[in-house]
Amino acid sequence: MDSIFYNGKVRTMDGRTAQAVCVENGGIAFVGGDEEALKMKTGGTKLIDLGGRLTLPGFIDTHMHLLSYGASLFKASLGPARSKAELLEIGRAFLKANPGLSRLVGAGWNQERWADDATFPKRWELDEISRDIPVAFWRACYHALCLNTKALEVCGIAADTPDPSGGTIVRDEKGIPNGVLLEDACGLADAMMPEPDIGESKRCIRAAALDAVSCGLTTVHADDLYFPDEGECVPLRAYEELRGEGMLPIRVYMQCRLSDPAAFRRFFELGYACGKGDERLRFGPMKLIADGSLGARTAYMRKPYRDAPETRGIPIYTKEQLDSLVCAAAERGMPSVIHAIGDATLEMALDAIEKARRVEKTKLRHGIIHCQITDLPLLERMKRLDVMALVQPIFLESDLHIADSRVGELARTSYAFATMLRLDIRMAFGSDAPVERFNAIQGIYHAVTRKDLSGFPENGWYPGERLTVEQAVAAFTREAAYASCEENVKGTVSAGKLADLVVLDRDIFEIQPDEIKDASVYMTVCGGEIVYMKN
Repeated sequence: MDSIFYNGKVRTMDGRTAQAVCVENGGIAFVGGDEEALKMKTGGTKLIDLGGRLTLPGFIDTHMHLLSYGASLFKASLGPARSKAELLEIGRAFLKANPGLSRLVGAGWNQERWADDATFPKRWELDEISRDIPVAFWRACYHALCLNTKALEVCGIAADTPDPSGGTIVRDEKGIPNGVLLEDACGLADAMMPEPDIGESKRCIRAAALDAVSCGLTTVHADDLYFPDEGECVPLRAYEELRGEGMLPIRVYMQCRLSDPAAFRRFFELGYACGKGDERLRFGPMKLIADGSLGARTAYMRKPYRDAPETRGIPIYTKEQLDSLVCAAAERGMPSVIHAIGDATLEMALDAIEKARRVEKTKLRHGIIHCQITDLPLLERMKRLDVMALVQPIFLESDLHIADSRVGELARTSYAFATMLRLDIRMAFGSDAPVERFNAIQGIYHAVTRKDLSGFPENGWYPGERLTVEQAVAAFTREAAYASCEENVKGTVSAGKLADLVVLDRDIFEIQPDEIKDASVYMTVCGGEIVYMKN
């Protein structure tokens, strides 16, 4: 036996409890009592005392952007800003601390957290940071980007620049761009933000993966892959090189961004397919972004926003475009997971999946990522079509403060985690990092309490949608494994499965729900190897 983890409080997440887990060749060989497990010790066996701590299957994040999260670690961090003035000061301080920058890129601001002027930063405001170099600040959702005047010049964005399909260049009363770009218009700034090369991509992925394992993650479903018309997919090569060098401490299931017919053709021309790969790095479903975010009011709604009646948000695809891509993928045996936050987009996505069901040769596991603004008929339709919900309870930290003002009565049937389970919809959790941090424990806290980290509101936001701790942990383990068709190899602590474990410093099943957020990861094990240990 290679190693024995003993003296633990093991919850297998398949209805059993145990004290010990024996590991051989990266897999679980035995789960049971200490006495029987320790009898399997041989001369070279490593013994790891769990100290009576709660031990669970390794957490799985079913939607995030590992490379983008890693890249954000090397940008100006704008999340701490609590006013527009603080945002500008963070930018100036970053420039001062990093002299010689040819451009300033930051990410993470959220105007909903500002105490003063809660409007998007305009070009003339960002000019206060610098008029000499381009400045580009991403909103936390990455569906809105604000540029200074120099950045607009570098990117060639002027009064006569047309809005791209699926995007908006926000303009002043004279038709002059004010520096705010929404949805696909953000792509107009690519000229000042070139994609990272292989070396930089590896550095970012490695840094992100080390952060992820410190949060107890052993698998991530990463939306990082794009496929240009020619040349290689740089993120894919970076992942492959890290795997080959033994520098990828986490398993990656790759959600493939095949956003248009050209990228779709390129993916299959290169010989890729869903399911291809190994236990460390595997191709997954086609990922499509079909609308924007609630915070930016770009999520596409069936009715106008309650607090902005002039807009219903921005659809990225026409109905025909979405149907075509989803059906084409299904014909090739590739499921789709579709970013849908607004109820109008959810309806479009379900229409496309219903059409795909008619052409797929075997039943595919399609999913809706985010699945935020819903009503009961939409959720009942998801159940009928057997569509998974890949949701982010950590979004409640911000969204419980704005959802009612954005969508009114519809908030009562939104972020409807308990209703989804009552309807028997398969639901798994994620984070959408770097939009939010990939802290699974915090996600469990939000799902169980329906509160923000300050404990607001006292009784929870629409408390009827609260989950039990068991349900929330299952969504980060057993159900998340189902989402990638890997329920036979991960998601529970069971003999014959991969030895992926997370050990917590306190038992979140026994403490008060409000205390869950204070728990932390003590140890993370991936393939039997300890990849993180708390100091």
